Amino acid sequence: MNNCFHSLRTGGKAGAIRFAPAGDVPSAYSLLRGDVIPSSPVELRWESGRRLCDLVETSLFFVVLVSERLVDCLTDAGATGWRLYDVAPSDRAGRAIRGYRGLSVVGRTGPVDWQRTRPVDKGSFVLEDARVGLFIDEATWDGSDVFMPMDSGHIVVTEKVREAVMRNGISNITVTPCEQVILPI
Repeated sequence: MNNCFHSLRTGGKAGAIRFAPAGDVPSAYSLLRGDVIPSSPVELRWESGRRLCDLVETSLFFVVLVSERLVDCLTDAGATGWRLYDVAPSDRAGRAIRGYRGLSVVGRTGPVDWQRTRPVDKGSFVLEDARVGLFIDEATWDGSDVFMPMDSGHIVVTEKVREAVMRNGISNITVTPCEQVILPI
């Protein structure tokens, strides 16, 4: 197999709204991986920013929100490997913000293949605490369009998903070829 995989993350758009938990939250990593389905909406409060986007980050590193527009994009593309949970975000004044859900990634692959990564070469020096390349053994991939390595919080998508989000102009999203991803070690 020779599939084209990409890392998907929030794009760091200037002024993008960011949320923080407003109450008790299940394990953020378990939410992202779909290991936990909250019994009630996860309450989030405005933390910073002024612009709502299609992919919204939170202060909980592994919790991301998706807009109805992004949900429609993934659904229309026939993307597999993801599901949603309810969230209850509020703005600076405490008013409810509608049209967002929490994203869980249920597609899987085996661990990151660290043997295929390479040092981060910055010209005059090499970073000792990072490697380049988010490689996987495709034989361990479950075939989902949205998936995560078993030992990583990176969201990985297929070319089909990359094309769909680019075609639809999804905001605050960065899609990077996996061979260019810089991984901390």
